[in-house]
Amino acid sequence: MPERVRHEATDVHIGRVLAAAGCIALAVVLALAIAWGLAALVHGDRNGANSAAPVRVDGPVLQTAAGAELEAFRAQKREQLESYGWADRGAGRVHIPIERAMALEAKERGR
Repeated sequence: MPERVRHEATDVHIGRVLAAAGCIALAVVLALAIAWGLAALVHGDRNGANSAAPVRVDGPVLQTAAGAELEAFRAQKREQLESYGWADRGAGRVHIPIERAMALEAKERGR
């Protein structure tokens, strides 16, 4: 005996499908409204009425002119490598020009 084919006895209820789609659309609109409200709260309005004064936070400071700061750092280190001066006055340590240090080291090793 052949198997009996079973199928749905009724059609889809279009009202229920539309109600579910409406609920989904309402949830999306509600989520967007909440997100927009939170963004406005966090960033303040564009006219500046709700904007607070900037808060000073201790921590790392972002570089505003990294190239200039790097060049100044390199110039300071170059000056230290090419001059005489105190490295630690309390400990009695000095720094000397790199060329002079290399000559003294070569002379010391040549003995």
